[in-house]
Amino acid sequence: MRRSLLPISFAALAFSTAARADVSISNKPTQNMSCDARVCTATAQKAVLNVSDLQTMLGSGDVAVKTGVVAKDIILDQPLTWVSTSRLTLDAQQSIIVKKPMSVTGTGALTITTNDGGSGGDLLFSGKGNVTFWDTSSSLIINGASYTLVGDIKTLAAEIAATPDGSYALAKSYDAANDRTYKSSPIRTEFAGTFSGMGNAISNVAIRTSDDLTTGFFSSIAESGHVRDFGLQHAKISTSAGRAFNVAVGILAGENRGIVSSSFASGSINVTPVIEEESVGGLVGRNLGRIIASHANAKVTAGGSYYNYVGGLVGVLDGSTSGNAVVVDSYASGRVESSQVGSAGGLVGENFQATITRSHATGAVIGGQESWVGGLVGLNAFAGYINSSFANGPVTTGSGRSPCYASAGGLVGIAGESITNSYATGSVSGDQACVGGLLGRGGITLTSSYSIGPVLGGAGAEVGGIIGREKAKFARFSDSYWDVDTSGTTQAVGNTNKHHGLKDLSTEEFTSHLPRGFDRNIWGQSPSINNGYPYLLANPPR
Repeated sequence: MRRSLLPISFAALAFSTAARADVSISNKPTQNMSCDARVCTATAQKAVLNVSDLQTMLGSGDVAVKTGVVAKDIILDQPLTWVSTSRLTLDAQQSIIVKKPMSVTGTGALTITTNDGGSGGDLLFSGKGNVTFWDTSSSLIINGASYTLVGDIKTLAAEIAATPDGSYALAKSYDAANDRTYKSSPIRTEFAGTFSGMGNAISNVAIRTSDDLTTGFFSSIAESGHVRDFGLQHAKISTSAGRAFNVAVGILAGENRGIVSSSFASGSINVTPVIEEESVGGLVGRNLGRIIASHANAKVTAGGSYYNYVGGLVGVLDGSTSGNAVVVDSYASGRVESSQVGSAGGLVGENFQATITRSHATGAVIGGQESWVGGLVGLNAFAGYINSSFANGPVTTGSGRSPCYASAGGLVGIAGESITNSYATGSVSGDQACVGGLLGRGGITLTSSYSIGPVLGGAGAEVGGIIGREKAKFARFSDSYWDVDTSGTTQAVGNTNKHHGLKDLSTEEFTSHLPRGFDRNIWGQSPSINNGYPYLLANPPR
């Protein structure tokens, strides 16, 4: 079954807005619509255009569907197909939301306009929603830009090589199983334009490279580039960059300096030794731009290099050059494994001067010798901010060469900056390491956060319900908690009994009311959600 291109929380936000004032193209009778000269406009906030009525009109000429000034969004609630040469225009004050398949099966055309008189809207896809074209010579116009339709990888690569800053759209889903195994990124030209998958996916891409610096479906996305509404399913990437330095590998892109939105990747990545430094992520290897409402379900394995950064979604999230690097409303669910010195995170390997907001990770994270491992982020370095996020996968690290050189945290392995309104529920373990239910070690500002997972340390380990080892000079804690029953420890911090701002709670206390300092506008609590523990209203567990 095809995966939704939008995380549930993001789609639900869009639909809650649309539910108040929309034009629904559905199987219900047409109502509150005025159709004059083949232009159908809403006459009330809640309007319906029957899909059969629309298909009949398209059979004999062009049709425009408009929200006008009273409705805001257009929602496709039923499959829509037309075989004629007619153009359908969808014109919304805010968003156009495609929840069911739309098929242009003839040589017809489609024009989409969002934010016509409004703001904050977009073209959104959810569930089984997508747009397909049988003829790649058909016309597609989105917000005034004419898009070139492509039906396969070869054509897309050739078009981008000729015009890197063009606008392109995937005409329909494509199975690359019969394509050759690519010896480098299929799209080798740095992409500086806009590519929309239109809710479609490319499956079974296989890439096997040697000594390439950046590897992914897109080798690199420029600052002006935008990849959206696109999926890569069952991809397989392997690279043995034995002589390369500073390698970046991701299923969707090796490096992103632009925008990736409402997109996903699934499959596997296996990176074998490089000389030093590799950034490996299930979606993007090295991200200096923005990732919005996207996700990955990939098995990510990297080993052998000195300092590797491995993440379920992103290897390295780096805002040091652009100041604009973010991951927001995104998640990862695959297994992450690093076999050598470096950092591994369920979502991000290293977060450096960047921000992670309303995101989460659910996969197991396993670090090798002398690794820094976190359920969400391996290394949350200088000016790395985490807000309204969580992790619930098990975390394990190998032993360090000295006590606490290796570290493991349910949320973050090593934390050097601010974490607020976040939590971790997974088990955490490591020998001769710093082991903490929330953080392995570090000096940090920690606010309104909690952990509940079991924390287990072998010989030489420093174990804490919240933090394995803190740097007291830099640490600032407030309104943060751990479950003394489920964690297996009464110690908040492994290397000290002084822990102002950290407090133990029993399971009963945790599940009976919100802890002190937890804002009810941010946190919710219900016996049927998150096993009764507090959850984030804007980023609920699923």
